[in-house]
Amino acid sequence: MRPRNVIAIALPIVGMALSMAAWAASSGPPPPQPPPPPPSGPVYTGVGSFESRLVTVQDDLIVRLYEQSLHARFPDPEDAITIRHSLTTPTVHDEQPAYGLATFDTGEFAGRWQFLSPEGRLPTRAWRDVDRSGAHGFHAERIGYCSGEAAACERWFDTGRHRTPRPSFDAGERAAAEWKNRVMREPCERVPSHMPSLAPLQRAVGDAELPRTEVALLLLQNPCGEVRDAMIHSGSGNRGVDRALLHWAKRVILPQDGGGTTVEGGYGLLPVVLSSE
Repeated sequence: MRPRNVIAIALPIVGMALSMAAWAASSGPPPPQPPPPPPSGPVYTGVGSFESRLVTVQDDLIVRLYEQSLHARFPDPEDAITIRHSLTTPTVHDEQPAYGLATFDTGEFAGRWQFLSPEGRLPTRAWRDVDRSGAHGFHAERIGYCSGEAAACERWFDTGRHRTPRPSFDAGERAAAEWKNRVMREPCERVPSHMPSLAPLQRAVGDAELPRTEVALLLLQNPCGEVRDAMIHSGSGNRGVDRALLHWAKRVILPQDGGGTTVEGGYGLLPVVLSSE
């Protein structure tokens, strides 16, 4: 069954540090919900330790690492066709090639990688996030690798140098709390609000033949309205739909009033109505 356009999203988000205007409304979205109570336990107010740097690449290092990540992902000899296809005609979405995420556990280039293809071909840029967080708190480094003209590389690096991802869950409660504190204060540049295409989410809802279901996401935003983390607060009961919902939410940029940034970002609940009927 193909889904109709019956995904309704309600803003403002109660509990955010920013006040926001209504953004999307069809099918009568549910009223905003109050934020959940703060978690009990230790309160961590620090922001941990974070560094970032740019590496200008003069050879094919980024492509070689991308190819290495493909071989690790597809170790079977029968997968050679998939690897060859990805290296000759990569499928690019939002500048990220097919299989654009990778993790190297050891070696000189250990870390979480995100390969980028701004020209729509093989990757020429990549983010490498090195997470050293643990019981001592949040500690991470973000390295940008860029092949091309130096000024263009510097402009690209400046747009993402502060967006370090959430530390691993194994790092513990203190590391997660310090990362969240940092996100709410991280340097950023205000850009227009953005709602990503709902088409992938609509397909997931249709494939699941989901009846009318009200769900809610818990979102963490930085001072510029960029959603930096999303969690399911009340889910749909379908794993594929919830996964598509989280993927959509992490690309949202929330609207702001007043034309500027606030001192801090914050948390809030986003109610969403889903239905394939």
